[in-house]
Formats: sequence, C-alpha cells, structure tokens
Amino acid sequence: MRRLVTSAVLVLLLGISDASAQAINRRSSGLGSSTFTLDFNSLSSGTAPGIISGVNFGGLWTANLAFTCGGTFSTTSLYNFGCVTGQPLTNPISILFSQVVYGAAFNMITNASTSIFTAYLNGAIVGTFSGTTNLTTPEQFWYGFEGLAFDRIDLNEPLSNGAIGIDNLQVLATPEPATVGLVATGLVALAGAARLRRRRNNA
Repeated sequence: MRRLVTSAVLVLLLGISDASAQAINRRSSGLGSSTFTLDFNSLSSGTAPGIISGVNFGGLWTANLAFTCGGTFSTTSLYNFGCVTGQPLTNPISILFSQVVYGAAFNMITNASTSIFTAYLNGAIVGTFSGTTNLTTPEQFWYGFEGLAFDRIDLNEPLSNGAIGIDNLQVLATPEPATVGLVATGLVALAGAARLRRRRNNA
C-alpha cells in the first residue's frame, strides 16, 4: 500500500510539473516572480565570473562592458568569448545551479540565428526549445524556463560564429505557491484514500 501511495505521489508531482512548465521564448517579460536577479554590473571587464549566488559560470563566460567586444547590452554582461587572444568562443555553453531551481529567465543576444535552449535535472533533459535570437533590442526579449525543476541550462547557437551574450539572469529558487498548494492537496487526497482503504480492509 505504501508503495502504491508513493507511486501515486510521484505521478502527481510529474503531472503538475508537466502541466505548468513552459518555455520562455522571446517573451516581453521574464519570470512572474524571482528569488534574485544577477546583472553582472560589479564584474570587471575581461574576467571570468566564477560562481555568483550559487550560479556557476566557471571559466566559460567572460564579462564585457556595455557596447564592447561585439555586444549590444547597455550594461556589463556575460559572453561565451573574450576580447583578447587566448579566450576562444565556447559553444554550447552552460549555466549551472548549485541547487535545484524552478525557473530562470535572461536576456540573450547572438548573431541572427535560431538558438537551442535545453534544461537538465541530474543530467537528464527535462525541457528544450528553439527560439529566434539576434543582436537587436537585447533587453527587450527574455528566454528561459519556468514551472519545472532543473539544475542546468545549456545554450547552443549553432552558427559557425556562435557568439552568445546574456544579461539580467532571474532565478526562482523555490516552487511557485500554486504548485506547492496543488502538491499539498494531492498528498491530503492520497492520504485520505489510503486511510479509507485500510478501514475497508479491516472491516
């Protein structure tokens, strides 16, 4: 019986995740709510950002000042290449989270192309989509995922010159209250069903 209830809970959680999950694809707004936002303005130009607030950019990203190194963001932002020799372009590139998150959205620029966005949880793909990206109006459009659990996002801009820049990374580190409420309701219902079955079996 316990195994049956556990299986039902997992099915419920997966169903809620699938039902509420959605790609943020060239949207005019980011997340509805976020735990924090990284704007990268405190970084020095040409440096690797490392880990910021539990988000790991490692040495694959380089901070660049506004309107430099081919970028069109109006503030300091991150790129998958550097402005000096010895900092080659890396593509695809990852954003790694030190804990499971439930949403992430960011502004992104590339050479005009169709970019691929992929979310992972423990190495397994949990969401993917392709979206139009370019160099125009960089702070106007948002990309990312919400309504599902993940710990990594890969960005792939498939042109031979696959230059990528991001800014204003919003992160949601806890589930949305509506999702938590649905899960709680489901758990109560499952517990009630189990109690009813025990009573019937004991009668």
